[in-house]
Amino acid sequence: MNSRNPPAVPADTSAEAWRIQMDAMAAQTVEQRLEIWAELNAQLALMEDESVRRQHPDFSDHDVLVELVRRRYGDDLAQKVWPTHSKQTSWSISPLRFNAW
Repeated sequence: MNSRNPPAVPADTSAEAWRIQMDAMAAQTVEQRLEIWAELNAQLALMEDESVRRQHPDFSDHDVLVELVRRRYGDDLAQKVWPTHSKQTSWSISPLRFNAW
């Protein structure tokens, strides 16, 4: 197994399944791994968008964008970019924190 792989096996995965998965990932080219990363990011963005739309069915497309920026980057940036945005009441919720960013 490649020593650059994460050292911990997820709790819901057997050590053998993890080894096979990490070996398969290590065998991929950088381009293949970047393609997978881009697809996962695109799927996450869709899930974030759908989550906001479910939580706030009255939001316009612009309101959804502002909320996504607020969750990802925080209230301060969202308020600086859109200081007069009408949905500021939603900014009282703390933003999501993503360790990968």
